[in-house]
Amino acid sequence: MAARKRRDDVTSRDAYKPPAFLQVDVDGLWTVRQCYGRAVGDTFHTDPVWQQGMREFLALFDALRVKAGFFLVGRDLEVPSKRRMALEIAEAGHEIANHSYTHRIGLTKLKTDALKREIELAHDTIVEAGLPEPVGFRSPGYDVDERVLAVVRAMGYAYDASVLPSAMGPVMRIADAWIARRIQLEKRQFGRTIYVRAPRIPYFPNHHAIWKRLPLGEPGRMMEVPVSTLPPFGLPLTASAVFALGSDRVIELLARRHRRQPLLMLLHGVDLVDCTEPIVFDHRTTAVAGFNLSLEEKRAQLEPVLRYVCDHYHIARACDWVQRYTEPRTTAS
Repeated sequence: MAARKRRDDVTSRDAYKPPAFLQVDVDGLWTVRQCYGRAVGDTFHTDPVWQQGMREFLALFDALRVKAGFFLVGRDLEVPSKRRMALEIAEAGHEIANHSYTHRIGLTKLKTDALKREIELAHDTIVEAGLPEPVGFRSPGYDVDERVLAVVRAMGYAYDASVLPSAMGPVMRIADAWIARRIQLEKRQFGRTIYVRAPRIPYFPNHHAIWKRLPLGEPGRMMEVPVSTLPPFGLPLTASAVFALGSDRVIELLARRHRRQPLLMLLHGVDLVDCTEPIVFDHRTTAVAGFNLSLEEKRAQLEPVLRYVCDHYHIARACDWVQRYTEPRTTAS
């Protein structure tokens, strides 16, 4: 009997799949161009991220038979066609989450009242559009601090997904400036160096130092779900990493992760937009962020990685998984 129990335990361990969350930041082309200091032009209304990227993601997730999370920028819902697309995403069973109202890169530079308006206005716009009430938030550019989490916590959200536990922030900021061919002092992104000390798995963040867990025994009402990173240097697990390293290399690095740890793979709307013709810059750039790749090239790189994740993890919506571990939602007055 004891030997049989040991065999059953081994089988149970082998069958266990940790949760994985596939999330898409729906950064419209206007926000991407704005991020790199380029003129927005007519890209707010004529936006391939919403016209092509969202349809491609819906088709891809349908083929994989998974449900993902879509983090919406509130201002986009002013456009009727984008609002209809967002409703289609929700009707397909995907999570709708909050990604601020104007996608300001440097949210923590705002005074608290303005910061609060950015988050609350996005929430209200999502609800007024007839979409499910969001319970998850991600700050643009991973720019998060204790004030951001205090606002999100007070709104009764179940989780934040802004912390990037990586030491590569300074390197990524240099790379960002190189891509943009300019230094933008008003930007604040890729987290803070101290966040490398944050847990790599979902945790209840300390109210005064968000890279620390709450003390044991203290009840948690809102969870932090950090963006996953790749060993050994902590490169964020994003489509940009896939385009830069190649799918085979990313799968190899994923296999080196602790197999029982939850995973959050972050994608962006532009990741499934054809960039054969330049749409962000006025010229074809290097393969950084995939800004020079065709839709077919992007699909060919992304699909193997997503299929690997689907094979080795249990794909879940973060809103469902997190709420099993948090206190009942109570919105502050």
